[in-house]
Amino acid sequence: MTTAYVTKATLSKIGGLLDIPYEKSNSAQLAIVKIIEEHTKEKILSRLELQSMASIIVVSDILNSETPHNIKIKNQNKIDREQKKVRMIYYKNKMTYHHYDNCPKLSSDYENFSIPDEIPENKIDEYRRFFISNKELFYKNEAAFYASAGSFFNIPLTRSVKTRYSNSGKRNLLSSNELLSSSNQDKVSFYVAKALDFYQNNKKPIIKYGQASHLLDNFLANRKITEQDYEVVREWGILKSDVKSEIIKVLTGINEINDQRFSEEIFIALGFEECSTCKSLKQKN
Repeated sequence: MTTAYVTKATLSKIGGLLDIPYEKSNSAQLAIVKIIEEHTKEKILSRLELQSMASIIVVSDILNSETPHNIKIKNQNKIDREQKKVRMIYYKNKMTYHHYDNCPKLSSDYENFSIPDEIPENKIDEYRRFFISNKELFYKNEAAFYASAGSFFNIPLTRSVKTRYSNSGKRNLLSSNELLSSSNQDKVSFYVAKALDFYQNNKKPIIKYGQASHLLDNFLANRKITEQDYEVVREWGILKSDVKSEIIKVLTGINEINDQRFSEEIFIALGFEECSTCKSLKQKN
């Protein structure tokens, strides 16, 4: 078996390709909730966050247990319909796998942009084309871009939210020598306690904005949130990411990037392409 690597962000996306039984997804969510409830009764994760984590856990299990011939993929038309409904510019990212665990693309970030709420659903594809055709203007002068877009669509537009996605989900998690030798369960306890302490000291902005963290940049640009509350909610999101990362490690055995390895044949069956950087490195060796 040829080994291939993917990022945690890609593991999450694969959930949209596979025909995942409800029972598996529900079981994974219950396992996540059980771990959290061992540490706190606070509902620190939203329903969508639980679903996203469950998807990574179930996908990891499927990739490790199914053969390329048996893996169940959703109907392609259904996948396309679901992806097109996403209010983001780049909704159909090319899926790639990596031959080398030190490939720089395994830990690089990438950008995406939300589609303004004012754009009706039947105009989403047209707005995507407009954005891509005028991307140079967007980076040069956002105000001029939105004035032009508003005129083109005959709708006053608010700014899109620019989101920088982390591929790996990695952060400098191991902040002390004590944590280096700790079990994953101990690390869950550490990060839950850290998140809860922050939550208790910043309840008001977290309760008000915590479930809309993907809209923070938009809120700040439109002065719907103070800079202080903005920083609080951003830090809350980072602390939750630490908690989620450790829980996923407990339930999947996935640790750092180089443990996210699976069979290359599985990714080929899913329609993945080989990473161009890895391909170049392989040709040089």
